[in-house]
Amino acid sequence: MAAAVALGALLPTGAVASERQDGGGAHERGELLSAKKVKSYTAAQAAKRLKSEGFDATKVVYGVDTYQLVYRTIDRRGKPTRASGLLVVPRNKNKKLKLVSYAHGTTNYRQDAPSTSPENGFGQGAPLTYGTAGFATAAPDYLGLGLGPGEHPWMDARTEASASLDLLRAAREFLPRKGRKARRDVFVTGFSQGATAALGLARELQRGKKWFRLRAVAPIGGAYDMRGVMLPSMVEGKTQPKMTVAYTAYLLVSWNWKAAIYDRPEEVFKQPYASRVEKYFDGSTPGGVMLQGLPGTMGELLTPHGFDL
Repeated sequence: MAAAVALGALLPTGAVASERQDGGGAHERGELLSAKKVKSYTAAQAAKRLKSEGFDATKVVYGVDTYQLVYRTIDRRGKPTRASGLLVVPRNKNKKLKLVSYAHGTTNYRQDAPSTSPENGFGQGAPLTYGTAGFATAAPDYLGLGLGPGEHPWMDARTEASASLDLLRAAREFLPRKGRKARRDVFVTGFSQGATAALGLARELQRGKKWFRLRAVAPIGGAYDMRGVMLPSMVEGKTQPKMTVAYTAYLLVSWNWKAAIYDRPEEVFKQPYASRVEKYFDGSTPGGVMLQGLPGTMGELLTPHGFDL
């Protein structure tokens, strides 16, 4: 589903995975675990695909090769885990490539992440756009999506940023295998949920000691004031009802995984939705199925306690 909201979440503590300062070392964040070629496009093929999916194809210059990278990163508690992401490499003659980090919008289905959705324009259209313009483009799947284990901690800006940064490190390790190198400057962007992820990554790069340097950041369509704007609009019925229901359900389920805000789903969700709502957001349910299975209004979804939360 298209994304609409994201915000900073609980700070992780007790990190044991070491931070990479220089780009090398076993069992460190960003260490590349595997790389698999996904697909290759000539410039004409890429332009045709982008145009068919509603993207501007007038800036296509190069063909590209796309790869699925699996790498080490940290979870919301700072513990070691792994994640996956897409790397788009332009077919040009530049040995040192400029980098773009593109963070995708909300999806509840792990197969719709950039590295696992080769035919899904939502996940790959933007990275292909930057790649065909000559940028090496890294698009993280985030935790719990793509090939990452566990659930996706939606609305967790810290892990969105860490997964994005560690994919850049994995990309830097991978590119020499193709006779290329990464430049230090990174252009950071993202859409909706990815807009907040982009701001989180930009903040991390600005803190320094990451080898990479922030060149520019362009977040697109994020929800930057969750408490002051987005949540009141949702509760007061000022946003699109069906998507408000979906985002509210995702928010409560995800926050419960992070902070145990309820003991049983029926405390906050009405039946029959309480018995299936967590399954909708564990990564195994396609977005269309999830939307069809949820009610049309907040009043049908939430108990009084759910509204209080």
